[in-house]
Amino acid sequence: MNSSCCLLKSEVRPQIFGSSATNIRCCKNLYAKKDLTGQNVAVIGLGTSGRAAARLALERGANVVAIDKNQDLVSFENDLLSRECSNLKTVLGECDRSILEEADKVVVSPAVPLENYGLHALLQSGKEVISELDFAAEVLPKETNIIGITGTNGKSTTTVFFWTDASEFRHQSFRWREPWTSAF
Repeated sequence: MNSSCCLLKSEVRPQIFGSSATNIRCCKNLYAKKDLTGQNVAVIGLGTSGRAAARLALERGANVVAIDKNQDLVSFENDLLSRECSNLKTVLGECDRSILEEADKVVVSPAVPLENYGLHALLQSGKEVISELDFAAEVLPKETNIIGITGTNGKSTTTVFFWTDASEFRHQSFRWREPWTSAF
């Protein structure tokens, strides 16, 4: 495989992007453009959604530095979906701030406080620091309407209730899809 990776092949497991294989097909069509080619993207926080954000950045053609303070995590290069990527580097533990200063875009997990990694100072300097959700939303068509359900508890239950209650509207002017209840 060359320096840009194609991470969305038929062998990708559906639970990475949602609950059905249809979600993967929809996603694959959304970010076929390599709009980040030649750009450096730092992804901070390598939980489930952070790894999905890193995969999205790779798919969009970026050079990715995946960062997490937890030294016990498996290196992202050893992740089954990322083994063939030459434009991916993982930093576990302490991170040199120059890596973030050299990034064109810094994507941050909601679990990472702005005090970590000097993110507050990066924001004040004008560096593009965005959340994983904002990063994922960049690939959606501009006319896409999104309903977000947030909070500590009850998100899946609320999503199911909303989906059930909204069923009477699904055949009107809206185009409804199955709800996604996992990272990207």
